[in-house]
Amino acid sequence: MFHVNGLVKLFVAIHYESNEKIIKLLKESIDIGGKRVLDVGCGDGDITIPLAADAIKIVGIDPDPERITLARENSPSNLAGRLEFIDTSIEDYSFSNPISLYDVTLYLWSLC
Repeated sequence: MFHVNGLVKLFVAIHYESNEKIIKLLKESIDIGGKRVLDVGCGDGDITIPLAADAIKIVGIDPDPERITLARENSPSNLAGRLEFIDTSIEDYSFSNPISLYDVTLYLWSLC
C-alpha cells in the first residue's frame, strides 16, 4: 500500500529535480544578466530565487498568499534589493504595473 506521505515526498523530489533542470535550461537559454524579470505564478520562489543573483531585479507574483510567505522566508538577505514577492494575480498586477516594464516574463508554473 502506498501512503500519502510517500506520494508527497515523491512529488517534492520530482518537483525539485525538475526545477533544477529548468533553472539550468533558463540560464543557458536566456541572458537575464542586468535585466528586469517578472515571474508569474512564482509559488514559493524555487525558480525565482536562484535566478535573482543574475537579474538586476526580479519580481515574483502569485495569488496564493501562503506560497508568497514561503518565498519571502526562503529569500536570502543578500538579494533583498533585487528580489521582490507580491501576493497578487497577473490580472490585478498588470492594472497598475505595465508588463512592458520587464525585459523577461516567465510563466513556468502559472497554469499548474
